[in-house]
Amino acid sequence: MSVYSYTALDVPSATGGTSAYGINKAGLIVGGYAITSGTPPSSQGYGFLYNPQDGTYTTLNAGPFTSAQGINDSGEIVGYYGIGSNHGFLYSFGTYITLDVPGATRTQAYGINNVGFPFPFAGQISGSYSVGSTNHGFVYSGGTAGTYTTLDDPLAGPGGTFAFGINNNGQVVGTYNDASGSHGFIYSDGTYTTLDDPAGTDTQALGINDLGEIVVIY
Repeated sequence: MSVYSYTALDVPSATGGTSAYGINKAGLIVGGYAITSGTPPSSQGYGFLYNPQDGTYTTLNAGPFTSAQGINDSGEIVGYYGIGSNHGFLYSFGTYITLDVPGATRTQAYGINNVGFPFPFAGQISGSYSVGSTNHGFVYSGGTAGTYTTLDDPLAGPGGTFAFGINNNGQVVGTYNDASGSHGFIYSDGTYTTLDDPAGTDTQALGINDLGEIVVIY
């Protein structure tokens, strides 16, 4: 039987909790933490980068309520920030680049792969955006002057499509909603395949590796 060890991650200045979301090949971890203060209490959110080699946490602050969601093997980080109307961001070699799908009221970046490495821009980025009450997935590629490709699962209802993870083969996983609930999907070579855990009533696909193995919650 395999024996696993668990290491707690707590940003020292966090008073409202720490959450980890992404990890790369070198073991660098990204996530978000909150600082709660005042009476009545108010909270401010920040992203973080954790380096297991020296145990240091580096704060990431693209804007109000920053959350870092994904990191690739060259250390580029994606996430989102904002209150109500979110903006995606790419943190690349010390520079924050805002990612806003044209015409969207909200953009959130979740995953980044290694396609296109090296400098100045390594990965394709997966995420979601909203126009009114309708959600769409997207893939952003082509560098700092790149393009957004919308991903809409053809089975999605008014709740729309959310794209979360992307691997180095360009396969994307996420979730779409219809009248019966939430369903996971994989998008590969132009084809959408539904992923529904038979033991669940709702399924969400969150991440995929280069072998095509997918992690979900249901």
